[in-house]
Amino acid sequence: MPTEKEGRAFVIDASIAVKWFSFEKGSSAARKLLEEGQMEKIQLVAPDLLLYEVGNALGRGKGLGAKNVIDALDLLFRSSIEFVKLDKRMVERTAAFMESYVLTFYDACYAAIAYERGAALISANPRDHRKIKEIIFRELTSFKKA
Repeated sequence: MPTEKEGRAFVIDASIAVKWFSFEKGSSAARKLLEEGQMEKIQLVAPDLLLYEVGNALGRGKGLGAKNVIDALDLLFRSSIEFVKLDKRMVERTAAFMESYVLTFYDACYAAIAYERGAALISANPRDHRKIKEIIFRELTSFKKA
């Protein structure tokens, strides 16, 4: 899936993870990313913020019940995703992206991890992340189900 230049690590945002638990446009491509991560062909990285965002999106946005949200988050805990905790350096980079590109702190956090790791950021909602010059950005639509 990744090119030689991009490497094997990808930062994913909540728009990708939500698609793993729903049937909507892009779900197949998103599931392919998860599968590749589980088979250790690629490394998926995300801030632990992703867990909160996915729980909220599934519970409030998709109207799933508590049991389904618990099961979804349990799957994320058991997945091969590397969850990154916010530290002082990440706060500084996140705040800089937030200010420079007029982003939410949430969106800037994903970009900060991509920057720090030298990894591409993959999102199904490219509007804000696309404008960040310091990172490699890939839209989910660039990944096809094999």
